[in-house]
Amino acid sequence: MISMKNFRTLSQAKKDIETLQKKIEQNQQYIALIENYNPQTFTQHVIHEYAHEGNLIRTAENLNRLGHQIDGRNIEKQDISTIIQSRPDPDDLLHKEVRRLYLKKIRSRS
Repeated sequence: MISMKNFRTLSQAKKDIETLQKKIEQNQQYIALIENYNPQTFTQHVIHEYAHEGNLIRTAENLNRLGHQIDGRNIEKQDISTIIQSRPDPDDLLHKEVRRLYLKKIRSRS
């Protein structure tokens, strides 16, 4: 027997499924975007690493571990934030999406 937390009409349940299917599709597209991304520049490496980690400090640590530096010094979390917030190249869809989501995240904290 199916157990639901709240009563749902048939039309509400169908709408819930449509909404969830859209979210699944969006997540699948985002996953494909990350998995198929081929970073060529330092900025793209930062964006790609942040897309995997979702954390400024871990992203900086990983890039430092790989030997990346900025002006001969280790990368810091503020460097990652600055790069994410920078204007993406018009063709860089991952940077656009990561930037949009990052700005949404930091604005929701305010």
